[in-house]
Formats: sequence, C-alpha cells, structure tokens
Amino acid sequence: GGLSTGGSFLLLEHLALRGRASQADFGRQLARMHLAEPRVDEARRGLFGFQVSNTIGGTPQPNTWTKDWVSFFREQRLRHQ
Repeated sequence: GGLSTGGSFLLLEHLALRGRASQADFGRQLARMHLAEPRVDEARRGLFGFQVSNTIGGTPQPNTWTKDWVSFFREQRLRHQ
C-alpha cells in the first residue's frame, strides 16, 4: 500500500544506459567509491551497519552497528533470510 497505509516506496535516479559499458571504467569508479571517506561516525570507526533498519520485501533487514563484518553478515543478513 501507499504511505498512508504503512507502505513504502523506493525512488531511484533514471540512468540512460546504452551500448556496452567499459569494464575498466567501472572498475576505476568502483575503486574510487570504496576509497571515499564515510560520512557516519560509526563507519569511520570501522563498524559495519547503517543508521536505520529496513526490509527486503517483507523480510526485516536490521542494520545494527557491529564490530566485524563476519558477525554483521551472519547476524544481520543470514539470520533474517
């Protein structure tokens, strides 16, 4: 349902994808993204998670800040699938 019934929406930017993308450009852009300074203090301190929890369809996806990636993935992703 709509927001008035407790539903939610995902709004994404339209990307005019045409032709064959350069894998080399993709790799450079992906590497640059991973070098970006995190905006959130918890992420800057090396924690894994996010400020808010969300869902994947009807499945809860908690994002509690966690000290290591393996624990985050196990507890916040695999346990909820």
